[in-house]
Amino acid sequence: MAFKTRKKENTTFETPQEMYADYKNRKINGPINYQSDMIKKYMEHGYAKKDVAFELPTGSGKTLIGLIIGEFRRRKNQEKVVYLCPNNQLVYQVEEQATVKYGIRVKAFTGKQKDYDARDKADFISGRVIAVTNYSSLFAFNSFFDDADTVIFDDAHSAEDYIAD
Repeated sequence: MAFKTRKKENTTFETPQEMYADYKNRKINGPINYQSDMIKKYMEHGYAKKDVAFELPTGSGKTLIGLIIGEFRRRKNQEKVVYLCPNNQLVYQVEEQATVKYGIRVKAFTGKQKDYDARDKADFISGRVIAVTNYSSLFAFNSFFDDADTVIFDDAHSAEDYIAD
């Protein structure tokens, strides 16, 4: 009996934009100019830093910027990446956008840890997908995501109460 082997992801790209341009399952051409400029600024000034914040107006495409940066770190550095949303509705919205519009592999994690799908957990642990979850899942006692390499906060100001607790 032959064992199935997983195809290793290509990591020869140098920038997030170069990586994303190669995605075949996306419904958008790629980040527009100001989004690409934000990613470029991140790569120049924030990539090696521990904490980085972006401030952009509502509807300006922060989700795409965050997901492309997260996907770049996941693929290039083999990092476990978690994308946080304030609530479950936004978790599912980000999952749909990432999967359908952007062609980025993510898995939504909501509810109790014991109910997380075993395959989804394995995909996150092995760094094959970005986990999308809510703030309370990260800040809960004994969080499944406590050893994430990169955590991206969508609407970081919404995490204030979770961090204070």
